[in-house]
Amino acid sequence: MDKLLGAPPKIASAIFIRLAVGLIFFTQGILKYIDPHMGVLRFTKIGFPYPDFTAHFVGTFEIACGFLVLIGLFTSRLGKNSSLAGTWLRSRMSAWIVGMQV
Repeated sequence: MDKLLGAPPKIASAIFIRLAVGLIFFTQGILKYIDPHMGVLRFTKIGFPYPDFTAHFVGTFEIACGFLVLIGLFTSRLGKNSSLAGTWLRSRMSAWIVGMQV
């Protein structure tokens, strides 16, 4: 089976990737709170209907998920759920911007 899939990743590379991804999510979530250009103003410019709520909600979600990725908790489940949640949120926000009833 290793011939088909290749050798399993080294533990050091997995830790490095986890640190990189976790820190990116964690710091971007914090930036949504402390920098208005990355948070509320950015969501206002994009056209979200409730930019204050949306920026803080997304920031909290990114901080929580980034922290969980950093410590390695629920990493496989987080990837699936966050991509599904992001897709759902984007579709709902797009519908609200266009004016469709959701």
